Amino acid sequence: KFYVEKHDICKFLVLYDREHFKGTDNDVKTLNRLGFRSIVVKSITDDRAFVINSKFGSKDVTVFVSIQGDFKSINEEIAELVYLKFGCKLKSDHKEIRACLKKLGVESIENLIEQSGVKYLKQAFKGLCAVLEIMEKS
Repeated sequence: KFYVEKHDICKFLVLYDREHFKGTDNDVKTLNRLGFRSIVVKSITDDRAFVINSKFGSKDVTVFVSIQGDFKSINEEIAELVYLKFGCKLKSDHKEIRACLKKLGVESIENLIEQSGVKYLKQAFKGLCAVLEIMEKS
């Protein structure tokens, strides 16, 4: 609400770890409580990505939502990226991921992402990539 009122920012990207996502109904209730109206939720990819369109006063507001992980968090998607790129099957534990990357000579998760091709990124980060593609077109 603050950004829409004070800074005229009307597009937002929200990332949830699966374990913290309470459903789009919860987001709609929150937006209603803050004064947003005419709220419409559109699913982009199954249960991983959504677009929420609404009005705040006379302004059109769009919230792009991406859900990270199948069960818990984005670490699951990072582990999937390591598997796709290097063939290493990992648990979605942050320390295990970093230790594996170190053994592979990859300095950080950021470097892993930079070194991975779009194909692998789209496979590992399905929801986020779908949302980013929609954002790019809008």
